Parts: sequence; C-alpha cells; structure tokens
Amino acid sequence: MAPPPERNLPTVSVTEEEVQRNSERLKIEDEIRSSHQRTFVSHEEAINIAKEINLCEDRVWDLLKKARGNSWVIALFLKQYGNIYGEMSLKLLESLNPKDLIDTGIETLADHLIHSVDLKGDFEEDTFVNYILCPRVYFEMLGAYREYFKGKFSLEEREGFKQNPKALVKWIKENIDLLQSATYYVGFASPKGSFDLRKADSFSRDILFVALARSFGIPARLEPTDKRPQYLRDSDWKDAFVSKPVEREENIPSGKIRLVRACNCNCRVKAEYFNNFSIGRFKNGIFQTLAYQDVGFEYFGKYFDLPEGYYRLVTGTRLSDGTVLVRVSLFEVKEGQNVDVDIIFREDQNNVENLGSISGLKGLTPLGKNSQGSISLNKNAIIAWIEPDREPSKHLIRELRELAEEMDKINPSVYICVGEDKLTPAFNADFYDGLPQGTIFAVDKAYTCFNSFVSAAKKELRINYPAVFVVDRNNNIRYASTGYKLGIGEEVLKLLQKLSKI
Repeated sequence: MAPPPERNLPTVSVTEEEVQRNSERLKIEDEIRSSHQRTFVSHEEAINIAKEINLCEDRVWDLLKKARGNSWVIALFLKQYGNIYGEMSLKLLESLNPKDLIDTGIETLADHLIHSVDLKGDFEEDTFVNYILCPRVYFEMLGAYREYFKGKFSLEEREGFKQNPKALVKWIKENIDLLQSATYYVGFASPKGSFDLRKADSFSRDILFVALARSFGIPARLEPTDKRPQYLRDSDWKDAFVSKPVEREENIPSGKIRLVRACNCNCRVKAEYFNNFSIGRFKNGIFQTLAYQDVGFEYFGKYFDLPEGYYRLVTGTRLSDGTVLVRVSLFEVKEGQNVDVDIIFREDQNNVENLGSISGLKGLTPLGKNSQGSISLNKNAIIAWIEPDREPSKHLIRELRELAEEMDKINPSVYICVGEDKLTPAFNADFYDGLPQGTIFAVDKAYTCFNSFVSAAKKELRINYPAVFVVDRNNNIRYASTGYKLGIGEEVLKLLQKLSKI
C-alpha cells in the first residue's frame, strides 16, 4: 500500500505579535489546567488512603492517578467500602476501563460491589472478577442496576436462571421486543433502560442479557471476536443467541489457534491488534474482521477459541513515508483441532537513509533529576523537541512510554528537548515517568541545537513540533520528522533496531 506523493504546502506567515499573543494564551490555558490538576489526589494522599484502609499502596495510587478529576470520588468509595470488602473493592475498580474511573460515581460502584460479592461461590477469581463482578459489558452507559434487577425477580426465579441460563434467554426473548428499525445505528442502551422499556435493538438486548446474567451470578460476556452473547456453563462458553429464535441455541463448533513468531522472522516489531495485524473470518462471501478490543498480544500467544471456518491474517509494517508493507496469509480452523499460525511482519529491505551529519549536541542543558548528566552522542540516539503543553507532543511522549520496554532492549540514548520559550510554570521534567531508561530532558536556549539539526538535514523541514531525529553512533542523521503523525515512535523503534545490526 503506497500513499500519494507528498506535497509541500505554502507556509502561513505569522507576525511576532501574533506569536506572542498565542504564547500568552497558552500560558493562561496551562495555568487553568494546572490549577485544576492540583485538586486531584496526590501520590502522598493516595498512600495515606491506602494505609488507612490497609490495601496495596501501588494499586490504590494507580487507580487514583487514572481517575484524575474523579479521584476524590474513587477515594471516597475506597474509604467507605475498602475496610468492609477489602481487596474486592480494588478488583472492581481494576475491572473497569480507565475512562470509567474518570466519570463513574459512588452509587454505581457500590451497587455493583455490594450485590456481587455474595455471588463469588466456587468460581475462579478471574472468572468472577471479569464476568460477574465487572459492571462494564461493552460501551453502554454505566449505571446502578443490580439491586434493581434483583428486586424485579423473586429468589426462586433468580436461582432458576442460575441453574438453567437458557431460562433467562427464554425470558428475554419473550419479554423484550426487538426494534431493529427504530435507530439508524446499533445502540448501546443501558441495561436498566432496555429492561424498563421492554424494547431494544439487538445489540442493546445482548448487553441486557449479560447484565442480567451477571446480576444473578451467571458468568456472561460478549464473545471477543463477534460480540455474540455467551454464558459460562460446565467450563465452556455457550452461545445465548438472544437475538435469534430460542430453538436455535446449538453452538457453533470451534477449534483453537495460537499466533507464533516465525523462526525465520527477524523483525522485532511489537504486535498490536488493529494497529499492525488483524484476523478476519470468511462469512457470507467476505472476510469479516474480528473485533477484539483492548486485548494484548499475550492473549494471541496462547491457544484461544475460534469458530470453525476459514480465516485471513493480515500484518502491516508502516514505513516513514506512509507506505505499508502488507502480508496476507490464510488458515482454516476445524472443530477440536489446535492450529499454530505464523505471524510475520515484512521488513523494509531498503538501506537506511543518511540525511546529513552533525558535530554534537551543542546548546543543550540538562533539566530535572538528570541535570548533572552528560549529553553526548556515543551511541544511537533519539533527539526530540517538544511543546510540553500541546497535545501533539503529549501523543509522542505516550508512544515513547508504550514502546519503552522494546527500546530498552537496544538501549539508545534519548534526549527530550524543550525550547526556553516553551517552559511553563507547570512543566516539571521529573514528572515524566515510564520513558525509556536513561531519558534526559534538556533545555535548548535560543534553539541552537535544533537549528543545527535543521541546517544539517538534507531535506526540507518545516518548523513544527514535535520534531524528532534519530542519530547513529557516527553522528549521522538517519531520521527526521517535524509535526505529529501517528506511529512516530514505532518508526523510530524499527529504525533503531535496524541500526543496532549495522
């Protein structure tokens, strides 16, 4: 896959007065943001809360840090229920998506905790936490509904559903009307809303099934590949077929596959579903991509179930110019069989481009805890200039964090540079954790170092941030990018991996 040719668009001239006015507005925005962030639960406060309720300090801080502006609500929930329900209150919070921590209230959290703990029974911990305790089914609005649902059915009815989940499927089929033409798009109605209306589209009804099942102590989920509703019975996931006639409840035969790195594949790229590989099942004349959400590669590295049929594995390697090297392979899954499928990423066979050379990193002064560190080019290095308070630069930092483990394997030098005019009161180099080992922040007074890179590069570079360069151990510039684009971190990692072999 090749992108269209790159065009150099005309630059927009900006006056010094406009630049100054924009900088002043950015400082005001930064002050407003920083003032709000200072109201979040601090690390010290999180540790004290953890000690107060006798729970793991690191886990409590991790949750409160993710909760951001909702951190005091989460803290109050832990204070009220941590001493009563112990670690289970943490497990409930950890089962949620990070976004849920930002906007979920105490009433909702308490409802799901209080009315789930007595359903633990003999279920394994992971099964209970992920498929009974967890309030999140898909992308529906979270709300309190467990106590409500229990109040709508007698104990005898709830026990009957638990003993025979097909009875719950039958109840939903008979009591919830399908309204497929009522909305233009598939909706994610709240379970309580669908129950009260007794009407839903097919997907909302599937969400309702999972919510009801979990409320009654039946492990339930939306199957990871195609989101069909399932319940756990005798250690096997059974299809509920809520949106289909009850009499057609036979399960699709399945086999197991495992993705393995091919022995002859030297590419060390990090495999991420939907980012650089996907699996599609051949159905109704086309390959339909399986919708795995928030699943790490470790899931695919173990045998996992797939319905019987023909499948397509697509991998892609994105190059710095936007070209994607695609590889397609086909495989078949048969009932009861285990299949190993090689996952291979094509490698760029072109030589690494030499964009020019520099004499060093003159003009950089270390910041923060590494202020006494030395700045030198004695090995392959990443040098990046950022605007700390701007989203494009924040995205780059996030990518470097996500790839830190892979980068540490090849151990490049990493310098994150900030122009003196970009330093704001809220900027603190010591707050940037999780980056590759040995990352050094530096201030570039008068952009002396940055200008030397722009002058040395044998390509036209627009002054835009973040600006990212890769320099080899011989001080040759091997990569240059200005302005954010998706996947800069991945491009830099692949290049460094290639340079490490030279």
